[in-house]
Order: sequence, then C-alpha cells, then structure tokens
Amino acid sequence: MHERLSQWWNEISIRTKITGITVTLVTLGLLVAGLGTMTVLSTYLYGQVDLSLKSAAETFSGASQSATNAQSCTVTFGATSSSFVALFREDGTRICDNADELQGGTGPDLSAVDLPKAGTTAEPMSVYNSDHDQQWRIYAFDKTLTQRDQTTGMVEQIDATIVTGTNLASTNAVIGRFSGIFLGFGVSVIVLGAALTRLLVTSTFSPCATSRPRRRASRTATSANASTRRRPTPRSAG
Repeated sequence: MHERLSQWWNEISIRTKITGITVTLVTLGLLVAGLGTMTVLSTYLYGQVDLSLKSAAETFSGASQSATNAQSCTVTFGATSSSFVALFREDGTRICDNADELQGGTGPDLSAVDLPKAGTTAEPMSVYNSDHDQQWRIYAFDKTLTQRDQTTGMVEQIDATIVTGTNLASTNAVIGRFSGIFLGFGVSVIVLGAALTRLLVTSTFSPCATSRPRRRASRTATSANASTRRRPTPRSAG
C-alpha cells in the first residue's frame, strides 16, 4: 500500500503537487475560519435571544385571562406569532398560556421539560414543537404571582413558574444566510487561488524559462573554446 502511494505521488508532476498543496491549505484555512465565525455568530444571536427571554420572564407583571377559555391568557411580549408565554403552578399544573395566539401545532412542546427543575436552574434551553419542524428557545423562571378569583374577587399568592419562548426561525435564517454567503465566498477564493497558483507555477517551470540559463551556459562554453583556440602555442627553446 505504501509503495503504491509512493509511486502514485512520484508520478504526479511538481506543478500539480504545488497547486494541490496550496489549494488544500487555503481550503483548511477557510474551513477553520468559517467554523469559528459561525460559532461566534450563533453564540451571539442565541445570547441576544436569551437576554430577551430572561428580561420578559423576570419582569413579568401579569396576564389577562381569556373570557372564553380559562387556560388561555394574553401577554404582550415580542411578536405575537413568534412568542410564547405560559404560567404553571408549583406542581406543574398549567395555569394559562397564549398558545391560542399561535398557529396550530407551532408552539413549543413542553411535555419533556422538567418545569420545577428548569425554573430552579433558570437556564435557557432549546425545544421543538409537536411536529418537530420548528425550533424554540425557552426560559423558565420561578416567581410568586398574585391571582384574583374572577367570581369571588379573592386574591391569593401562588408560587408559579413562568415560561417564555421565542421561535428561532428568524435567528436560524440569519445564520443560514451567512453560511450561504461564506460558502460562496470560500468557493470563489479556492477557485481563484487554484487558478493563480497554477498560472504562477506554470510560468515558473515553463520550458522557455528553463532554456535561457542553458543558452547562456552554451554561449559561455563556446566563447571559452574559441579563446582557447586563439591562444598561440608556445615554442620550445632550441
């Protein structure tokens, strides 16, 4: 195997070797730069989303319950079509949410989330909707809320978990557009670099460039032979 590889490598011209090595190094450099840039960009965008979710949950003041559906409430937070807010009791019972304001099946699926633990740790996490075709970023935060009974008018303090969420479709779209732009830029740089390297190597190792020193050397040798022939032969004494 090693002998075949060595034979294959020796059969490749030096022009192809230099061009291939240069293109490989440029490709690796662009790949590392792209991965690093994408990591920084996604971290920044997700960080901005997390800050928005934390601010909405920690500054939550109240929600308006629907008159027709007791488990539906209206909360002003971000865009109506891409924001989610839900209130849960300490035991995980849902008080209300704004799922009615979202399109059917597009809201985040919280069935696999341990709400009491999530509210205690207060760390953002990513979940999907029930159809698993839309990604959401959610944040759970424990807070004591005041609830007024609509019939009796009594006010009670309840320990609740507030869940705020944002659809990541727009954030992922920004990352996808940047990836497409960087991919097109990277391919253009690789193709241009390969063409310029091939042109430079070809011009350097062309027969015209290598024949000039040989011509100069032959001219020097001819001049030396001619001067040698013109030298007079010394005569012997006597």
